[in-house]
Amino acid sequence: MSPNNVHCWPIVHYRIRVLLDRPALLQRQPHVPPRFVLGAALAAVLLVGIEVVCARLHLSGPTVLLLRSYVFEEPAAPGIYCGLALMLVLLRPRLRWLALGSAVTIDLVLAVARLLLHGHVRSFGSGALIVLTALAGYAVLRLRGIEQVNALRGLACGAALVAATTMGNVWLEITAQVRPMVLDEYVEVADRALGSPSWAMGELFEVLGTPGHYLFLAVYSMLPLTAVFVAVVQLRRGWLRHNVMLTFIALGALGPAIYLLFPVVGPVYAFGSAGGPFALSTQWAHQVPSFSVAQPLRFDNFTPRNCMPSLHTAWAVILFVHTRSMSRWMRVLGAVWLLGTLAATLGFGYHYGVDLVVGAVFALTVEAAMQSRVQGWDRARVQLVAYGSAVVTALLLGVRYGTTWIGADPVMSGVLILGALGAMVAGFYRLTAAQRPVLVHRSIRPSGVGTPARAPFADAGQIGRTIPR
Repeated sequence: MSPNNVHCWPIVHYRIRVLLDRPALLQRQPHVPPRFVLGAALAAVLLVGIEVVCARLHLSGPTVLLLRSYVFEEPAAPGIYCGLALMLVLLRPRLRWLALGSAVTIDLVLAVARLLLHGHVRSFGSGALIVLTALAGYAVLRLRGIEQVNALRGLACGAALVAATTMGNVWLEITAQVRPMVLDEYVEVADRALGSPSWAMGELFEVLGTPGHYLFLAVYSMLPLTAVFVAVVQLRRGWLRHNVMLTFIALGALGPAIYLLFPVVGPVYAFGSAGGPFALSTQWAHQVPSFSVAQPLRFDNFTPRNCMPSLHTAWAVILFVHTRSMSRWMRVLGAVWLLGTLAATLGFGYHYGVDLVVGAVFALTVEAAMQSRVQGWDRARVQLVAYGSAVVTALLLGVRYGTTWIGADPVMSGVLILGALGAMVAGFYRLTAAQRPVLVHRSIRPSGVGTPARAPFADAGQIGRTIPR
């Protein structure tokens, strides 16, 4: 053996060692950011607080409802499949189909058992909850490396959606119990500045008849399912630090707090036959009320105070924003769902026009803040978020304490309300259009799941990069 060959051995050995160690480096467990721990702690505190309030009001808490969903039928159980889908999209295909098949099989067995015992099947989803729980244990105990990270990210999104759905239903009951007085008269007076759109759309829906009613009801009720579909399309090639479901959940967590500050039941309840003896009239949507002095209205203890802001409008706006940079069919889907949701919220009498304005501004404000996960905070973003927060606060205070001025000059009031919304839309458009593409960390998909590619939300600056294997 020549001396030259002897000197080459250490170099070759070193290169082989590096190549063998690279997968180990990629499989290394990442450090858990402190904000995740803080978020989990705040969620636990919030859950305990809601359980205490439910106990004092003699209501079933979210923990009890969620535990019952494992065996018994619950109205929110189908939404658990949406949470399961968010986790499955980040798993390997083999594990994905095995989990989905198991969930469907368990639900079929439970449906047959309920049919034999009770003679009917009202809901489903217990199988999805059981499989989601099993996948959580499997991800923690068996998976390793980036595959575990992907699974836990999907689990976090899915669990957050399931928890938000369950806690949202409980929160609506709490609003009806703790806020007996509603502010619908104030909102109706302010709504005249916009031309009372709920009354106009209500009359139009009567012309559309039963087919139109069911069509818009499907659009309205399937908005969460559509958001999950868009999220699955976004995440099918890897995790995105900013996706539609994160903003969707953030809106669902922040918006209901305003329900307690500004309780409103909606025109179909306050001024229509759905309100029963508590309604001021039964003339919605044929006759606009003519009172000039607004005052709080005592209402029943079971109708949710969930009108201000309109979270359906906020979610539809976010859906529209996130589909702008996707394929043509996805853009059409986002536009159709936005227009259909706006028409349904007004035509069914669930919301006033002012609710929609506040919901749209609220959605763009939260979306601008959530984009900071990718783009960071600069001066323009801080100004836009501050402006959106100020507009939401000013609208709430103006509707509550400025009805006299609004009633005296409804035209100018309408111009100011729509002008504030237009300025928010223009500012958000300038902010997103001015952003330049940046590199964003994208997780490496396990073998067989797919390869990182261009992020669907490119107009927010998300462009994936391929990390060498």
